[in-house]
Amino acid sequence: MLAVGEESAVAALIDWLRQGPPAAHVTDVAVQEVAVSELDRMPEGFSTR
Repeated sequence: MLAVGEESAVAALIDWLRQGPPAAHVTDVAVQEVAVSELDRMPEGFSTR
């Protein structure tokens, strides 16, 4: 997942991903911070919705 937004909103999303929905069993969430200026193109396999 690639998420861009206000720091607090992205942090809230990461917290939710670590919990997952009620029936989920989340074992790992890897987070890598990248500056928007470094995103000159979307990573291979990604698309916007």
